[in-house]
Amino acid sequence: MLGHIVNDTSICKRYIRPKEAAEQLGKPEEEVLKLASMAGAICQLPVITLINCKKMEDYMKHLYKISGTNKYVQKKYVRIGEGSIMYSIGRHRFVEMARTAGAVYKVNG
Repeated sequence: MLGHIVNDTSICKRYIRPKEAAEQLGKPEEEVLKLASMAGAICQLPVITLINCKKMEDYMKHLYKISGTNKYVQKKYVRIGEGSIMYSIGRHRFVEMARTAGAVYKVNG
C-alpha cells in the first residue's frame, strides 16, 4: 500500500512524491512515473510532481507481475468477482454479458 504511517496512527497520505513511491514499490522512479501516468494518478504542480495514492493503487490491482521480471501487464482473464468489481456491475449481470459475448471459459469444471 502506498502512503505512510505517521506517529503510530493509521493516517495515510493522499499524494506522495514519485521518489517515495519508487522506494515503496521497489521500482525505478521512471517506471513508477510511467505506471502513474497510465493510471491517471499524476498531479503536476508548478514546482513538484505528486502521485495520487488511491488512483495508483486501484490501477495496480488490475495488473499482474510477471515473475522473474519487474514488468506488469493487465490481466487477460478475470474471475467473476474481480470482473464485477472492475466494471462496477452485479455478478449476475457480469456473467450474463460475458456469456452473450462468448467470453466465458470454465477451468476445472
